[in-house]
This record gives sequence, C-alpha cells and structure tokens, in this order.
Amino acid sequence: MAVKIRETELLLSRRLEARSVEATASGTLRLSPELPDAGTAIRWKALAAVDRVVADADKGRLEVRGSLRVWVVYAAAGSESPDPVGALYGGRLEGELTFVAGFDLPSEGIEARWEATAQVRDVDGRFRGDGRTVDVDAVVQVAVTGTVAERTTAVSHVSATAPDRVESTPVNLRLNILQGAQRTRLAVEEAHGLDLPGGAAARLRVLDLHVEPVVTAVEARQGEVEVRGETVFSLLYAIQRHTEEPSAEPGGDGEEEQDLESGAAPRAARLWDVQLAAWSSTDGWTTTIPMGGVEPGTRARAQAQAADAVVRVLPAEGLVYITCQIDVEAQAWAVRSVPVVADIRSAGPASVEVRKVELQLESPAGEGRRTFTAGGTVEITGTLPPVDRIVWSGVQVDSVTVRPDAGRAHVTASLTPWAYYLPYKPDERATGLVFALWPGAVTLEQMVSVPDLKGEAEVRAALSSLSVEADLINRQTVEFTVSGTCTVEAWLPVSQEVVAEAVAVRAATERQPSIYLVVTQPGDTLWKLSRRYRTSAQRLLAANPALGAHEETTALPAGSRLFIVRE
Repeated sequence: MAVKIRETELLLSRRLEARSVEATASGTLRLSPELPDAGTAIRWKALAAVDRVVADADKGRLEVRGSLRVWVVYAAAGSESPDPVGALYGGRLEGELTFVAGFDLPSEGIEARWEATAQVRDVDGRFRGDGRTVDVDAVVQVAVTGTVAERTTAVSHVSATAPDRVESTPVNLRLNILQGAQRTRLAVEEAHGLDLPGGAAARLRVLDLHVEPVVTAVEARQGEVEVRGETVFSLLYAIQRHTEEPSAEPGGDGEEEQDLESGAAPRAARLWDVQLAAWSSTDGWTTTIPMGGVEPGTRARAQAQAADAVVRVLPAEGLVYITCQIDVEAQAWAVRSVPVVADIRSAGPASVEVRKVELQLESPAGEGRRTFTAGGTVEITGTLPPVDRIVWSGVQVDSVTVRPDAGRAHVTASLTPWAYYLPYKPDERATGLVFALWPGAVTLEQMVSVPDLKGEAEVRAALSSLSVEADLINRQTVEFTVSGTCTVEAWLPVSQEVVAEAVAVRAATERQPSIYLVVTQPGDTLWKLSRRYRTSAQRLLAANPALGAHEETTALPAGSRLFIVRE
C-alpha cells in the first residue's frame, strides 16, 4: 500500500479546577510542665500541616488529613511580680489537633496528583479551672489542586506515492507536561544569641514565635529537584533583670533569683525591671527532592510552609534554640513542542479513514514577579485601650485574587495586620500587654507584568517575603506599611482537534475472502482493524472472545492472532 502513516504517543497534563473548603478541629491540650498556671489568655495561634491526601475511588471522595500545633500567650495566675508585664508567658501546648477536609472527587481526578495547602483561619481556646488544661477550637481553610496526566496517540506524519495522493493539515502542539511532584518535610534547627541588657543577670523567655519559610530558587537536575530557601524567625520575648539585691535577712546573703522557666515568682523584696522586645533573623536552607524522569533545564517550582516550631531558651546564656519543621512541595514541568496532524484528505485508489479527538491542553502563558508596598491606617476603638508603644507587629494574608489582561495581571489582596502593644494610661506607666488584629485593614492593588499573558488565560498569584512596619500616629491611630513579593503564574487552556488514528483502505473487490487470520502490529486497535478490513468493532469482539470488553481505541497487544469476519 502506497500510503504511509506514522503515529506518536502524547503525554498530556491538565490542571483540574482548584477547590477550597473549611474544616474544623477541636480537642483538649495542656500547658507544658515548665510553664506556670494560666490566668488570662492574650493570644491563641496555630500552625496547620497537611499530613496525607487520599483519593477514594469507591466513595468518590478526596480527603485531606492534617494536624495543628497550638501556641498561647497568657498572663500567669497569681503572679507576685510588681510589674504585670513580668507575669507574661508563652509556649506551645502539649499534643496536637487533627482535621479532615472532604471534597467530591471528579471522575478524572482518581489518578490525579493532588496538591493541598492548609491555613488556620481562626483559633480560640478556654482554660479550665486548673489553669493548665485547654479546650481548643480551630477553623482551617484547606485548598486542593489536581493535575491529570493522560496518554493518547496522534498521527504525526502521513505521505503517499502515486497513484495515491494525500494532503494533511499539520499543527504544532505546545505541551506543558508534569514530570513529577513530591513533598518532603525538612527539619531546620538554629541557635541564636541575643544581646541582653544586664548580661548574665538577665532572664529571658519567649512569648511568641513567628516562622515564615520562603523559597528563593528551584533548580531541576537529573532525577531530582533542588530547592533553596530561607526561613524568617521572629520572636517576641521578655527580659527580666533585678536592679537591687537586698539580703533576705539582716547580715544574710541574698537568695538566688528564680529561673522564669520554672514558673516561680521572684521574691517580692527584689526590684525587677521587665522589658518586652522583638527580634528577627533569616537563615538559609537547601533540600534535594528525588524526582524520577526530571532532566536539567526542566521548569520547576516549589512552595514551603511551616508545619511546626519549637523554641528552647537558655536564659542565663541568652541563647535561643529554634527547631522548625517545614513542608516543601516541588513540581517539575517540561514544555515540549510536538508536530501532529489535524486533518487528512485523500484521493486515488486508497482512501484514508480517520478518527479525530478533541484534546484539552494546557500551554504555559508566562510568569511574572514584582515587589510591592501597600499601606493602611487603623483606629483603636471599642474595648481596645489606647497605645503607649507597639512592641511587635505582623500581617496575615486573607485572600488573593487575580485577573488576567493582555501582557499583565491585576492582583488584589486583602491583608490583616496585627500588633502586640503596651496600653497607655494617663499619669501611669504602661502595664500589661494587648494583642489586636484588624481584618482587611490593608488592601493591595498590584499590576504584574507577564509578557505573554492573554485575557483568556488562567492565572494564580501568591504573596511572599512579607514584612510590616507599624507607625504610631497618635494614641489611637496606627499606620501599617506592608511590603513583599507578588508572583503570578499563568497557563492557557487550549482545545485542539487532531487525528488520533488513521488507516488507508482500498476499494473492495469481489474476490476478497470473508474470513481473515491476522497478526496485530504495534499500534493496532479495533478501530483500525475494523476500517482496514471493512467490518465493525462489535464483529471483531464477537469473533475473538478472548478480547473480552476491549476498548475500541485502546492498542491491542502486538503479535496477537485475531479472526476478522466480514459480511
């Protein structure tokens, strides 16, 4: 036969629609033994970690299972400290909470690779009468995105020699192919020395801890992806030092001061100076994630999220040890151009029959990155007392939306600033500590350049490397300035019809037999054989019971012997 047809196998990757639900977590936790009994809670916070993502095909459900570690800042019960600031403590509660988020599983999502993130939206706790047992409730926002990998065939070339003639319509597919996706948990431990006023005579304890891991570079290598990043550690801590050491009894020696970690209050006879301060440091990290099939030059991306953090203090030495668990998830994508045939027209003794399919593709549409600065002003109203001094501040991301345009993306984000501050009281020095947050007080409007972006593209945006400055305008007005980096990733959904299979068929003659015994060749399908021998797939299945319920477009094992029965 003078018509030659060549096929190629296509590996397609397509992202499923992102989904998000709220999950709840409740349970009973306890203060660590080294912390004193609690009086009043000042702030509850939690870190959420995704532990497992399970797709259950029988139930048609996707489940995300995770855990929460809870931290509390509080005032100790019954403290004899002359300054209420000296009664402040903080630490991670013993134990953890668990949550489960469920999603309806789309039919194409059974074999998908799923990526899940969890963010704590709200956490609240209640101390029981013993001052050590805590009932905690939390709300977690869980988001999932899935990527489906599909294999199919397409005709890549067709030619003919006289007297047969064929014409084809070529098309070049630009495919965005997922090469691999893996998650790993990285342990980072750092020791830091703080320059304490008063030196060894001072005592230090950490009240609150903030950990933000940021991915700075991702590089695909042979069979692996290297992710480099840095972790920003921020602490709110109390320094307590005595300014006078009178003897406990006339002529006696002064008693050694109590370690604040023990929870015991110092002797009332001593004068104590208590200060609150914030400290921040950035440390780098590198992890290598094995990922089979990845080659150098493959486009890779990664994200990092803190899963747990523990801080230990050596007060006399002024040393802080921080152990952090970071979840790092990396994906590797290859961009390939594949020539295929969209249509075939034939003339001459042989005609070419074709089977076409509509491919749903994903083509990369570019990336963009831009630093930003956004601000907002808040008023101290209601039950909140006026501000004497802001001790520590930060910001959390509430929502990020992005709208594509020609060559750029319009990013809008709602940010919630928060602050610890000392309250102001006329004619009195500041005492105590207040924590407050202002939902949505800072709004970001940002245009990010993405040169190849089109209005019909799908985009997602993320904010990272966030820092915040809080300026006290007056006792009841605070201005927040937030800076960071906005990253936009875009891809273009493409629908393209191509010729999946083609077979050359010659005109029937009167002397053709009605029964054939054929040996299948690589790439043969029931569809091809039925067209080639002018029969039907149903007749082929009936004549060859061993095939069972074989799909019409699925390749048959090469070398199989089949009976072909024609009418």
